[in-house]
Amino acid sequence: MSGLNPSDTSWLEDERQRITQEALELCRLLVRTNTVNPYSGDPNSGGEAAGQILIHSWLAETGASITQFEPPADIYARMGVSGPKDRSFEGRPNLVAEWVFGSGRGPRLILQGHMDTVGTQEMIIDPFSGSIKDGRIWGRGASDMKGGMAAGIAAVRALCRHADDLDGSLVFMSVVDEECDGIGAGALACLDGGYRGDAVICLDGVGPAIHVGCDGVVTAKIRLRSSGGHAAQRHKTPNALDRALEIARAINAFADQRCESVGRGTNLGVFRAGSHHSATPTTAELAINISYTLAEAKESARQGKGYGGHLVKEAFARMIESVDPRAQLEWVKDAIPFEPLDEKHPEVLALQEAYHAEAGTRPPVNPFYAWSDACYHSYFGEMPTLIFGAGTPNTAHGPEEYNETERISACARILTRYLFDRLSRTK
Repeated sequence: MSGLNPSDTSWLEDERQRITQEALELCRLLVRTNTVNPYSGDPNSGGEAAGQILIHSWLAETGASITQFEPPADIYARMGVSGPKDRSFEGRPNLVAEWVFGSGRGPRLILQGHMDTVGTQEMIIDPFSGSIKDGRIWGRGASDMKGGMAAGIAAVRALCRHADDLDGSLVFMSVVDEECDGIGAGALACLDGGYRGDAVICLDGVGPAIHVGCDGVVTAKIRLRSSGGHAAQRHKTPNALDRALEIARAINAFADQRCESVGRGTNLGVFRAGSHHSATPTTAELAINISYTLAEAKESARQGKGYGGHLVKEAFARMIESVDPRAQLEWVKDAIPFEPLDEKHPEVLALQEAYHAEAGTRPPVNPFYAWSDACYHSYFGEMPTLIFGAGTPNTAHGPEEYNETERISACARILTRYLFDRLSRTK
């Protein structure tokens, strides 16, 4: 379409149905594609590659320049991030699509989504159904975050159909290894590869809603070993289960103290011990997530310990040492927080305006309820970063995961309006 007035977005009315149809169709196709993270523990994990193949065709139709690359094996160490050890990214490529409009001298905007999902072991519906029923798309990843991914791609496709009066550039990044303790190897690899922009929107989370900033989180595993024997024998020393129970009680007390002092949660998510009812438990394992604040991360840096959860880790380690000196404590990851944008930041206002133009209301701007790999674009890339997704609350990772179609549709339409407005500003 040529001769389009940048201030005239009446074409969006004609595009509404197509944008919705494409977003919902792509979401269903993505849900039907097994992109379960290989480190989910799911024996039927598919990895991210098939999902990248699927969206490649949708993006290539727009004339995008598309690149795929695997994160380097040492990406966490290279970027100074405390992540899981011995991860392989072979056969798990990031996909980056780029468009240049007009002279290319206008704003450079980045959209990012993660392709991997958590496992399907505890699901009680077909995890790869992708069916629509009761205004919902059902299956693993529908809410986290294939709805947001599909909304972003539908928005980009609409933008490319009306690009003659735009000026600037756009990058769409589909990254790997955000789930299952991956903490964003794909996002880090994009930063390591030099991808930068004037603003980043991460298509994660519930929505359509505007989120800025998120807490950090550290993950620990505790392993216990003790002597054992036949269950009929009397054993005077505490077995692994006895010791694990003592540690669990101490973790609960630690959680209460953290909640009272900084208002952040500590979750004991794994507790397992023993191998059979006829044998005294000789092994036990616990896994814990501890959320921490931006202020704690900054204080850690001020003390010279590095930006992140070092102070929280030290306090937790001291507590475990005091309860059971023989316990083996392993730190799995430290997913850093990021500083929220001010509500009056131009990018926040631009997204609010697009939301208002489409939905008739101005959404609140809140911190993200969970961790997001968006943090790296803010901290390492020093780019204004927002989270704007399409998920349905309290469904992500669940046994009956679904996403409401209207959330996906609204997210796609708002993103289309935002992108068009931002890239029209220099005209």
